[in-house]
Amino acid sequence: MAHYTVNGKLKQRSTKIPIAGGMVAGGMYKGVFIKKSAAKGKAQEVANEMEKVARGLTPVAIAIQNAGVDIRQELPSIRSFLEHHEEDVKGRLAVATYRNTKVAVQRLLDYLGDASDKPIDTLKIGTLREWVKTLARDYRSGTIRNYLASLSPAFEEAARSEILVRNPFDGVKPPPERPGDKLRRDPFSLDDIRKLIRELPPEWSSAVRCSYELGGQRLGDILALKWENVDFLRGIVTISTEKTGRHMVIPLKSSFRQWLESEHAARTPKPKDYLHPNLACRRSRNNALSTEFSTIVRLLGITDYEPRQHAGKRRNMSNKTFHSIRATVATLLHLHAVDPSIARAIVGHDSAAIHEVYVKPNLDQLLSNMERLDPLDLPTYHAAGN
Repeated sequence: MAHYTVNGKLKQRSTKIPIAGGMVAGGMYKGVFIKKSAAKGKAQEVANEMEKVARGLTPVAIAIQNAGVDIRQELPSIRSFLEHHEEDVKGRLAVATYRNTKVAVQRLLDYLGDASDKPIDTLKIGTLREWVKTLARDYRSGTIRNYLASLSPAFEEAARSEILVRNPFDGVKPPPERPGDKLRRDPFSLDDIRKLIRELPPEWSSAVRCSYELGGQRLGDILALKWENVDFLRGIVTISTEKTGRHMVIPLKSSFRQWLESEHAARTPKPKDYLHPNLACRRSRNNALSTEFSTIVRLLGITDYEPRQHAGKRRNMSNKTFHSIRATVATLLHLHAVDPSIARAIVGHDSAAIHEVYVKPNLDQLLSNMERLDPLDLPTYHAAGN
């Protein structure tokens, strides 16, 4: 990379000279082979000519002739760089994470407008901070944090590769949370779970049952389950979680195993078939299933949550979602005094701190456990009267 200052501004351009040497462009129709030992020297020659052109000291045509390499190649535009990043992470990220990355890329490109066609070194921290301020009018702090987390790694890699001097996202932070930004996630009661299984449409009912019986696994992981993941001979289900890549081997409770065997016998599926084929197919096309589930829960009268109206485009979120099954399982394991390390292994939490967030006993559960405190056995106290 060539770095130089013109009119007080730092410029950076790729010399296109391979670090390890090799064939480089030597004009329109011929190439020049540069050995590794000579690559740095040739790169310096090209950089010197670039600086002369930038300062207006040498016409481009003469600079090309002097350097022996076409120096007119520029850095990629912000748009092409981000689109390349989006394509590069496709298939390597979880479905939801990749979808968030696509949205983040589009949000930034929309904000930049025509400026997105300028070289990536024109994207500055000040521009990004203004973008965050604009987003803050419409979106939650957590949503903006996800956008920054999706985009920053690409520019960090560019900085490590010396394509950029620094990552422009360094020092760009999401706004502080506002009242109503933090989402409530309440667990379902056991009666709620039973009602959902009884009254939901068949595949949703099955998904709820599978999540609960398999330790509160996430919706995406439940919908990714295929019959080949179920080993009736060994009595286990294997899951590779989308969010963390954690490989889990979950034993089948006897009653749940019997139910799965009856489902398998009734459907006679192939090993590659999904346990929930319709929902799995719909999930591959959109990300509205979580919202659909929460809507159904409200229609069944299970949540007492009243959605609040927010400014901008912040969505109204229910306090009971499919993810609440995870909190239900974590809470019940805690109340049944299951060893914390065993409970974390069942649910699939990597740390005690994360696990504790999901343990949310209700008032009745708190009272029943408070009753276990030894009584004081004091005489009844009567306030002195007048």
